[in-house]
Amino acid sequence: MVIRSAKHLKNVREHLCCVCKTDLDICAHHLTHVQPMGMGMKSSDEWCVPLCPTCHHTLHHYGERRFWNERSLDPGIYAQILYKDSLDL
Repeated sequence: MVIRSAKHLKNVREHLCCVCKTDLDICAHHLTHVQPMGMGMKSSDEWCVPLCPTCHHTLHHYGERRFWNERSLDPGIYAQILYKDSLDL
């Protein structure tokens, strides 16, 4: 099931970048490696994390798995915490 929630995406964008902790121009990045989807299909909104433009660009340059592995971060856990928090709002 694919979840779309403008409320949740707004909540994600109100957090600091989950990598560098800046608060500038945060976007909600949809994780591509945690939910199996068809080619070219965006993952569900529940799998979003906040990223600044610099970290977002770097992620797309390196690739999702390499980016997170090099930073020893598991964004799936953070995405689920944020989604649960959005449900509680």
